[in-house]
Amino acid sequence: MLLDTSAWVELLTKAERWEKVDSVLDSEHCQTSMASLAEVYETMYKKGYDPKEAVEKVMEASEVVDLSAEISMLAGQLNIKRKMKNRDWGMMDSFVLATAMLNDSKILTKDTDFKGLENVELL
Repeated sequence: MLLDTSAWVELLTKAERWEKVDSVLDSEHCQTSMASLAEVYETMYKKGYDPKEAVEKVMEASEVVDLSAEISMLAGQLNIKRKMKNRDWGMMDSFVLATAMLNDSKILTKDTDFKGLENVELL
């Protein structure tokens, strides 16, 4: 399972669905896109949490998948296509989607921009 930034924030802030994320971490091999680390850092900082500590927790609890040329090129392709359907779609979402696709992973997210995509589990 590839955890999106929104799933990590849910867990790290003990928000409404944090227990679901915790359960997935306990029961499955979980991965995180390297691109999500930047988003986790930024989001946790904005919410008043220690962003460095948050990123360290993510790195301890999951396998961080490095970005590659293959992931980057697929993210670019996906971003073009997804922006045509949803103008709110962002490049970071494309990196997450590309990482999941190339690693045959399902995405766990709270981000409704992923709604309707295959291999996505919405919180």
